[in-house]
Amino acid sequence: MIKLKHISKSFNRGSQNEVKAVVDFSIDFPKKGLVTLFGHSGSGKTTVLNIVGGLDKPTNGDVYYGDSVIKNFDEIRSRRIGYVFQNYNLFTNLSVFDNVSFVLKMIGVNDEEFIKEQVEYALDLVNMLPFAKKKANELSGGQQQRVAIARALVKNPDFIIADEPTGNIDSKNKLEVMNIFRKIADQKLVILVTHEEHLAKYYSDRIITMVDGVVVDDKINTPQLSHDFVDDNKIFLNDLSHDKIDSSDLQIDYYYDNKPNINVKLIYQNGALYIHLPTDVKASLINDDSSIQTVEQSRSDIDDSLVETEFDVNNLEVDSNKVGKRQLFSLKTMLKVSFSKLFNVRKRRKLMYVALLLAGLLFGVGITQFGAAIMPIPTSDVPVDGAYYKVSPTVKGDNLNPADFNNIYLQSNVKSINVSTINPGYQSSINSKGVQVAPSNYLINNEFIHGKNINAKNEVVVSKELAESFIVAGTMGIWHIKDLVGRTIIYSNYNFTISGIVSRAGSSLYFDQQLLQSTYIEQMFNEGQKTYFLRNDISKEVTLIEGRKPANIYENDEIEVLISKEIWNRQMPDATTFSEFNLQNENSFTDTTLFALRDFNSPEGIKFKVVGIISDGKNYIIANQEALEKVYRSAALQIPDIQIYTTDKAVITNLSSKYNVENIRESVINYYTAQKTSTIIGTSILNAIIISLSGLGIFFMNRSEMSKQIYQINVYRSLGVKKWEIIKTFVIDILVLTTVTILIGYFIYVAIYVRFASGPFGIFGIATANALIIFLGVFLIYIISLIAGLIPILLLLRKTPANLMKTFDI
Repeated sequence: MIKLKHISKSFNRGSQNEVKAVVDFSIDFPKKGLVTLFGHSGSGKTTVLNIVGGLDKPTNGDVYYGDSVIKNFDEIRSRRIGYVFQNYNLFTNLSVFDNVSFVLKMIGVNDEEFIKEQVEYALDLVNMLPFAKKKANELSGGQQQRVAIARALVKNPDFIIADEPTGNIDSKNKLEVMNIFRKIADQKLVILVTHEEHLAKYYSDRIITMVDGVVVDDKINTPQLSHDFVDDNKIFLNDLSHDKIDSSDLQIDYYYDNKPNINVKLIYQNGALYIHLPTDVKASLINDDSSIQTVEQSRSDIDDSLVETEFDVNNLEVDSNKVGKRQLFSLKTMLKVSFSKLFNVRKRRKLMYVALLLAGLLFGVGITQFGAAIMPIPTSDVPVDGAYYKVSPTVKGDNLNPADFNNIYLQSNVKSINVSTINPGYQSSINSKGVQVAPSNYLINNEFIHGKNINAKNEVVVSKELAESFIVAGTMGIWHIKDLVGRTIIYSNYNFTISGIVSRAGSSLYFDQQLLQSTYIEQMFNEGQKTYFLRNDISKEVTLIEGRKPANIYENDEIEVLISKEIWNRQMPDATTFSEFNLQNENSFTDTTLFALRDFNSPEGIKFKVVGIISDGKNYIIANQEALEKVYRSAALQIPDIQIYTTDKAVITNLSSKYNVENIRESVINYYTAQKTSTIIGTSILNAIIISLSGLGIFFMNRSEMSKQIYQINVYRSLGVKKWEIIKTFVIDILVLTTVTILIGYFIYVAIYVRFASGPFGIFGIATANALIIFLGVFLIYIISLIAGLIPILLLLRKTPANLMKTFDI
């Protein structure tokens, strides 16, 4: 059945104090019989027993069960081996009945009626049935050992190992227990460890004697009738000499093994018997309640009738139909126990709960920021049309060649745009710092979601994103972007009708290109707090008082202009005629302070040659449209880099061969990506700190809980409960603790965030939360908590059951 081949076991292996507990031990145990490992303390007998029972692992050698080498003892230990430990290994907080029934449940017996029948039979065998409802910690040492024996028997194992099973039992019970073992040995294997030689000789079929880890004797034994060891509390009267003193009122029986001279006085007075003895004679009182008993027979009269017992192996047979899926720890029970632990704690532990809750809240902050960093950048977060490009010379200090930019739209460096909407009875505005403007002639028909392209200069096309911002802001009083078509918006103090909505990325407005160019020019000349306003709409009828209309000329930084009569009167108060003005100013009027092209860092001002005076407007200066565009283009190309707007890939390819060309939208995305990378690092560090502190809290709390249960864990392992079954109980503890602390704090923050997501956090993109990120946070919380919380128990369960008992002195 069980074979050990060349087993060796060393402790403190490789160190100077290495101890060789067992050396090259081999044995083939029989299928039945009582085999005793005999030896004094330190001989290695218990180490061998632990290896046989799977409580410890050999340093070298193999253990066979049948013809197979045993690699995993848990299943065999729980189903096929019965254990009787020297220190009992009972669950002290459970009743005697529950202690014994535990091993039946461990092998999958769930029939309560059958369990009751088996447990009561086993307890009755060891005379412990009257104590079935008592807690194990309420029993004496001998009683606890008898319960341990009942527990070993109740599952009817293939064989039983017993480590000093009668060490804490009195002589009467010792005989009964050994009789049971002897009866079992008639049909099953019993492996016994003892240092009592007379016990081994009487009951054993085979005695293996060990000294310092080595077998010095292995012999077949024939039981001998020698009961000195079982009758320590009995005085056999027939083995003593006997004198009798008999008178009418006093009968005395005097028993002795030798006959010393003793002077005894018996005094009876007031209902009490007094005995007067010499001081050198020891005295003990024997009555029905004393531990010492007298029997009127001889030791030699004890024969095989004493080993008779009512024990029958067949009565403990476990029907295979009664064995099902074992349910040691049901989920309901584990949850109940875990929640009870939460509330039956001291104040210090409750403060730890609060700390974990706060950690969960802070982790919620961190995970949403982390989510904002790792999530792809939404199109709506990049308010730039993909047709914007930045062009700069490949060599710093070089200029751009104007000829390369003929017929290419040059984008003005406009910092912000004021956009308002007009509705019947009111006007409202939106935040427009992210709004871009572009020419509409680059739009194509399949980009239009609603409406069409512009047909007049007072029309505008709106991007889908900007249109949706109108709806969200509630400025238009409508609920769908298609209804924006035909509505009026205000841009640069002019009214424009929305003609269509396009699907292009970014918040953009698309105008007539010539109108945009004119608007940029006007903004260029009126940057900051200026006195004069340049107007380029000379197509309108104006009243020319003197001079002529300006020509399409821009040479030597000079442009022909018309000025209003008010400017004329203010600037030339002493001149009476236009010709006199020209003479006084040498045919030109230059104002480098008022008309400097600051946006384009122009080193010189523009010279304005006044060729006429108009009566319209107070502060107007009017120039030829084409001349102004030349001014704008010339000034724009003087800066280190410019922005262009085009959807023509051939244009970009041509410019890329000569200059550095950068897609502005891609640059914004790259910038955001770099920022996100930085955020990922920062939030990852923050989250790591928070979750590490939480993990440490879980770690120490679980280690503390494990320390309280160390005895119980040892009993589980020694009886054959699998590691994962023990780990499962701690998993439930950790999950419950994490749920009612860290997770609650986490969801408190999530609830706050969802409530205020449309507020500042959502606007500025500080945090982002969606179902995936929230789930990721929950996943990380549980995973980190489980890892941190399970480390103590995993490290503990690396030890063998024998090492557990030795390390923690159980």
